[in-house]
Amino acid sequence: YSDSPSIDVVHGHGTMVAGLIAGLEDQSGTSGVAFNASLLDVQIADNDGITDAAKVAKGIIWAVNNGAQVINISVVIYKPYPMLELAVDYAWNQGCIIVAAAGNNFTTAVTYPASYPHVISVAATDSTDSLAKWSTHGDWVSVAAPGENVSSIAPGNDYATKSGSSFSAALVSGEAALLYSTAVDINADGQINDQVFNSIVNSSDSIEVQDGPARRINVYDAAFNTALLSATFAGNEQ
Repeated sequence: YSDSPSIDVVHGHGTMVAGLIAGLEDQSGTSGVAFNASLLDVQIADNDGITDAAKVAKGIIWAVNNGAQVINISVVIYKPYPMLELAVDYAWNQGCIIVAAAGNNFTTAVTYPASYPHVISVAATDSTDSLAKWSTHGDWVSVAAPGENVSSIAPGNDYATKSGSSFSAALVSGEAALLYSTAVDINADGQINDQVFNSIVNSSDSIEVQDGPARRINVYDAAFNTALLSATFAGNEQ
């Protein structure tokens, strides 16, 4: 992914996120969570990580219209914007899930698009399965995932280890991509994104976090429960 022809990789943030979501297994035996998933390369920030709500909204709409099912947003905006919320709603209504980083400022201040309805917002945990000391958190955050000293691919066919809720969100995005491969429309609403959303949240493990979130993802349980529910539903339909 560091050889993407559409952008000049400078810091490698997007490369690391992509590797965690869908990196192919290499000689070291490591791979992304959903290593068979396809990636769309959508740049919504400049090389210094600066963006705005309009660019994020435009990126969401482009991704939806070009076939995305899971949209990872590892950037944070600190004010609500109607155009951004409309783009999030559009994605949900088209059957997509948006996974967004909560932020890295160790407050409970609401961030966007993470806090919008239908977005899986993700805080970061550390190696002790506790909230990372720098992670944004709060009852508005959906789940937590490992985000401290996370290793992934880097530009130049290299590896890097960094911390941030960006990488926590990437792990949840990979989880969502896995679940899309087995989830079925059990409530006949024409979509499966609601099943995937509920499975990620409801299959998470409880952790001790003051002010939330009180859940850390459990990819195995989510995948098992989704597959079991889908198989049971298919059996009942016969």
